[in-house]
Amino acid sequence: MYKLLSTLCLFLIAGSLSAQKLTGVVYDKTNQEPVAGAHVYIEGSSLYDVTDSDGKFEIRVNSVVNLPLIISHISYQTQTVNDPFHALPDTIFVDEKENLLGEVIVETGRYTRKQLLQSFRREFLGTSAAAKSCVIENEDKIGIWFDSQTHILTASCDEPIVLINQYLAYKLYLTLNKFEATYPGQRLGVGTPVVLTECSTFFEDLTPSNKKL
Repeated sequence: MYKLLSTLCLFLIAGSLSAQKLTGVVYDKTNQEPVAGAHVYIEGSSLYDVTDSDGKFEIRVNSVVNLPLIISHISYQTQTVNDPFHALPDTIFVDEKENLLGEVIVETGRYTRKQLLQSFRREFLGTSAAAKSCVIENEDKIGIWFDSQTHILTASCDEPIVLINQYLAYKLYLTLNKFEATYPGQRLGVGTPVVLTECSTFFEDLTPSNKKL
C-alpha cells in the first residue's frame, strides 16, 4: 500500500511539473522543415523562447495561465494557439508570408517620413509620461504611409516592433497585425483620429531583481 501511494504521489508530482512547461516544435507547412528563430511566447507576459535550429522551444511557467500562445517570425504568418496548456500540438505548422519584400513604404507626396513617424508615434504610443519615455528600437523597419483620399495613416512591420520603456523599466516586443488611424479631416495629424490596432505582445523586465510572471 505504501509503495502504491508513493508511486501515485510521484506520478502526480510529475504531472504537475509537466503542466508547468510548454514544449513543441515549429515547422514550415510547405516544405516540412523546422523553423529556427521564431519567437514563441505567452500573450502579454514575459514568458517566451526562441526556436533553435531544430525548431524546438521550451517555456517554463510557475502556474497555468489562460492566455494564448503566439508564434511570430519575420518570414511567416503569425500563428496563435488558444488554451496551449490543454491543446498544444507537438508540431506547429506555419505558413510563409506572401510578401517578403520587407520594404519601408513611404508616401512621396506632401509628408516626409519624419512627419509620418511623428503621427504614428502619437497615435500608437499615446501622449502619457510613460508613452513619451518609449523609444522604438527598430523604427527603421516600420513601413508607414498616409492615404490622402481616405485620410488613413497605416503602418506595418515584418518583425516585432521593439519598444524600450525606461519609465516602466521594460522592453516590449510587439507583433503588429494591423494599424490604422483615420483622421476626420483631409490632413495628417489634424483632429482626433479613430485608431484601430491589432497586435500581440511579450516583454522583458529591465529590472534585474524582478522575477518573470
